[in-house]
Amino acid sequence: MDTADLRWPAAAAAREQPRAAPFARRRPNAKTPIGRSSRKRKTIFNRYNEVSDILANRPQAYRPIFMVDDDGSIVVRDWAVGFVLGIGLRRKEWGEHILLTKHRQVLVPILVYCEGKFDLLPDMPTAEKSRHQATEHEEIARAVAAARTICNPFRAAEARQRPVTRRRASRTRR
Repeated sequence: MDTADLRWPAAAAAREQPRAAPFARRRPNAKTPIGRSSRKRKTIFNRYNEVSDILANRPQAYRPIFMVDDDGSIVVRDWAVGFVLGIGLRRKEWGEHILLTKHRQVLVPILVYCEGKFDLLPDMPTAEKSRHQATEHEEIARAVAAARTICNPFRAAEARQRPVTRRRASRTRR
């Protein structure tokens, strides 16, 4: 596999030209705050919408975007911790439908990268996690698609139960 395929798996899978990734595929400088500018929020929400569309319509084409260290190694842990932090936003639902069920194995390719307070595989020995980490990043895309497939019936049922609310008109700019 070409190194470019690891850095741009979505582009390689879709046979598209790669576009610039956030932070130019490098970790952001910790001394420079990212801020809350409109452009940055828009970039995040555009990626969220892109991922939602891919997972809904072409799940086999989904590829996460990982950062690359200065030495060229793929940084998966940051992505995995972000995923686990997302799980934490709805921990009850994730517990009921995946983490505390037979489906937990689906998330192993993601969870092996989480350590310390983010460790959701306390029963897996550290040596085994290290072995998995060598190759599991290649399976993360399938894990995300599988988790979405498992959760879809529950998400649909929840959406049917929620009352429809109208959005307030957006404020005009000054």
